[in-house]
Amino acid sequence: MDKEVNCGVVVAGAGNAALSAAVAAAEAGAKVVVLEKAPEHQRGGNTYFTGDFRFPWATVEDLAPLVPGLSDAEAKGIQETCRPYSQSDFYDDVMRVTEGRSDPELLEQLVSQASATMQWMAALGHTWVPSYANPTASMPLALNGGGATLSDHWFDVAARKGVEILYDHQAIELL
Repeated sequence: MDKEVNCGVVVAGAGNAALSAAVAAAEAGAKVVVLEKAPEHQRGGNTYFTGDFRFPWATVEDLAPLVPGLSDAEAKGIQETCRPYSQSDFYDDVMRVTEGRSDPELLEQLVSQASATMQWMAALGHTWVPSYANPTASMPLALNGGGATLSDHWFDVAARKGVEILYDHQAIELL
């Protein structure tokens, strides 16, 4: 069935990056439509399997807004077991794992905005939990509930912001 939709922004896909873009556009006043290839019961894509994010941080105080109720013991555990992760560390790690193939300008944008993005996500209700005691953790915090909760929460936020999601719809071409 063909459906004509008038909107200011079309987002292809409904993973973490897509829904964060859709929500940001809606917050800026755009009418947003998301085209999700999957049916509703299979939504989320790879985001569903995400465990944590890399983002720069310097002190436990930088992390505290992401963890509601961070205890003194947890803060101390992070401080004693985790090394701060600078913007330079983040940049270098991405360049290393991509064998230098990342666009330096886009990567600089990612690195410089990552902490602010985490704060924005926290303001939208996303939460993290300490993961410093987990020997396989790559960061001192992990998503509370993992990727499944991240994905489900993005869909809830998108709905509250008036983002329309069309399931079983794939983007075929840009005109």
